[in-house]
Amino acid sequence: MSSLIHRLFSPPKTQCETKAEPEATKAGVKDYSESDMGYDADTWYRVYEAVPKSEAEKNYEIVKECGLGEIWGGPEPPAPAPPKPQPHTFGSDWEREVGKHYGLVPSEAEPRTSSEIREATADYAKRVHQSDPDDACKYLAIEEYRCLLTAQAEIETEEAATKCFKWNDEWRRCQWDQYKFNEGLTYIEGPQIRKAYRFAPNYKMMLESASRAHDLRPRDSGQQQQQQQQQQQQQQQQQQQQQQQQQGLYDYDNALQINRNHPIISYYH
Repeated sequence: MSSLIHRLFSPPKTQCETKAEPEATKAGVKDYSESDMGYDADTWYRVYEAVPKSEAEKNYEIVKECGLGEIWGGPEPPAPAPPKPQPHTFGSDWEREVGKHYGLVPSEAEPRTSSEIREATADYAKRVHQSDPDDACKYLAIEEYRCLLTAQAEIETEEAATKCFKWNDEWRRCQWDQYKFNEGLTYIEGPQIRKAYRFAPNYKMMLESASRAHDLRPRDSGQQQQQQQQQQQQQQQQQQQQQQQQQGLYDYDNALQINRNHPIISYYH
């Protein structure tokens, strides 16, 4: 009976067997886990994400995960091409002409033929002769226009401007000399000093036009009054001189008649 009670209420032998103590639980040895030290996985994760990664750290992670082939496997991809500029849409004709002048709009004109150049030059020369026939520098302007047409200025603007600049320079110098001559600011220089033009100005025509312009030049009312007063004064002075001359002759005749009976005067007469 006692043996039965002992088997029923006694603990199993497996629970009562003594186990070998690990080295960490021995006297003088203590195990400190990462959580005990405050460096558990969650703590490291928060600190690592808070600090920004450097370029070397990023490359190290790529090498560790994927190998060197991801970085140095081939050449770098080319940079993306910049977007093409969109052509500007001009709202009016004058904007388009300004754009053509500065080379922003490609010209759609075709090259001119020799006959077209001759006809356009003749038409331009006719209009120049009609607008200012007395201009001494008009032939230089005509030559500049012919040079621009020959160099295809509508297609090659910069090249044509470079080739024909000499005519424009000569035309400006001629205009300046013509202005000085018409205003009387300088004299006609001799051939030793004056630099000859490709088309020398007609000085006779310039002199005639200058004299005509001087005669037709409007005068101020004050100048006209002064001139009238001067003319009146001159007329009065002439009348006074004539009266004095007549009065002197009359007195001389009277004196001769009065003193004619004088013995000396009668002797000479």
